[in-house]
Amino acid sequence: MRLGSFSMMRTTFLYSAAVLLMLTAVGCSDKGDGKPKIRKRDGVVASIDLANRKVSMKTQDKSGNPQVLPGTFRDDTVVIINGRNMTLKDIRVGDKVSVHGYKEGEGLSQSLIATRVEVDRPEEQDWKTPGQGEGSSTPTTQPAGG
Repeated sequence: MRLGSFSMMRTTFLYSAAVLLMLTAVGCSDKGDGKPKIRKRDGVVASIDLANRKVSMKTQDKSGNPQVLPGTFRDDTVVIINGRNMTLKDIRVGDKVSVHGYKEGEGLSQSLIATRVEVDRPEEQDWKTPGQGEGSSTPTTQPAGG
């Protein structure tokens, strides 16, 4: 009777392990429900080419090694700079960013498609501080014509 009980426990364990393995594999997929898995990456803007829809940021891989991650953006990519809704043209090389997006491609042709970009820019480098809208008498550091 003990042998049968052991066999049943072993069978239950194997089935449980198989189900857990399948659930883990499905849960890790970027393509599970047809929607891309949105991820967040922090880094510093390395380049911006709005005309060709190309951007890149300096970041670190899982081992902590520096890398430059290429990417692109969508027409509806949301840009937030210091808590304000802005546009992609307001982002500068050197800005500290948190990019929310999804992967496209594999290996060396892998790219990040940005859906949301949050910029945390030091106040002294920001041309418009909170509360200084149009008509403010306080001078700004906005470049002429910008």
